Amino acid sequence: MHDRLEIAVTYDLAKGYYIGVHPELRTPVVALSLAVLRKRVEERLIGEDIDIKLVLDATAERERNRRRAGDR
Repeated sequence: MHDRLEIAVTYDLAKGYYIGVHPELRTPVVALSLAVLRKRVEERLIGEDIDIKLVLDATAERERNRRRAGDR
């Protein structure tokens, strides 16, 4: 069974990247996309059997929705 790790994610409008934080990560993880953010979190936790859930705040969710609307 996998342990679940919830990563709090926000979006920095000024810098244009997502920021993920969790005490087990020690330092914030930054990336230009949510897919890369997830990959970087997984790389930091390599060898651990963890199910990662990205929990977006309102700013990150708006940016994700904006990008999805632009992809159509």
